[in-house]
Amino acid sequence: MMLQSTRVLTLILPTACLLFGQQATPESGEAPGAVFRAQTNLALVSFQVVTKKNDFVEDLRADEIELREDGVAQKVALFEGGRLNPRVSNMEVHVLFDCSGSMLDMGIRRPVAFHANLLDEFPNLRMGIWGFAGPTLSYFATPTRDAAVLQKALAGVREMRKGSTPLYGSVVAATRALAASPGDSLRMMVVISDGHSLFEKVTQADAVRAARSAGIPIYPVLIHVYFPGPDREQSDYKELATLTGGTAFEFRNVPPDNLLDVVLKRMAEQIRYGYTAGYYPASTGKSGTHEVQVVLNDSGRGTVVGGMRSVQHQE
Repeated sequence: MMLQSTRVLTLILPTACLLFGQQATPESGEAPGAVFRAQTNLALVSFQVVTKKNDFVEDLRADEIELREDGVAQKVALFEGGRLNPRVSNMEVHVLFDCSGSMLDMGIRRPVAFHANLLDEFPNLRMGIWGFAGPTLSYFATPTRDAAVLQKALAGVREMRKGSTPLYGSVVAATRALAASPGDSLRMMVVISDGHSLFEKVTQADAVRAARSAGIPIYPVLIHVYFPGPDREQSDYKELATLTGGTAFEFRNVPPDNLLDVVLKRMAEQIRYGYTAGYYPASTGKSGTHEVQVVLNDSGRGTVVGGMRSVQHQE
């Protein structure tokens, strides 16, 4: 039975166009301390800084980075993260479940403690739940902190009709839908799949372009359902993380019954030790795609992980 709050988006493959019947909106009531801005074109970039010893740098300051567009330094309008710059802006973590026949409800076998694993630590963070299989991408829960709503969304994921695996088409459709939604929250996307994309012409490169344009880092969760060894398709899937600024999580053999709990804890770590920088793109006189990158002023501080996206200028 379909949940009343579900938004069903139909993918017209292979072009992954959306028939988006109703614009999804977050639940009412904003987190205390949230920052509201009149402008809506704030470009956000998420990143971490890691030392040579593979430790996270937790005390980075805004004046230690440059935010460059096509190599030209921009004025940093927002800088959050680490011990010195508490996060006050809104964040969203969207979880996309591969509901194809090969997945067999992997990752949601047990009830999930959303608050204990993630939401309690970040009062300005909300979660969205999606499922995809065959021609359908379903938005079961728009960004919320309500554990009951999230649990009902997982029930909707379990009840999805099994089908083929439009993996990259679903990522493209979801990122485009989120990019078109109002607000300037930092958005992150977790995709739980075996990494095999079937019966679609949308490619990994298409998914990377869409994610980078939306400024949404992808966190692929690779589940080895049948074969513990990697293959080319799974390598491409994991590479979504490197190419969009996220991190890949891999589970070999049979994943734990509490896989989603484990993933949420890892996402909490990613946010805890991460930073967000933002700027308002100015007119350059050149329409098209422009590349954005975070650069450390002192390379001795460590290595930037992530810190990249693209923005579109319409002149």
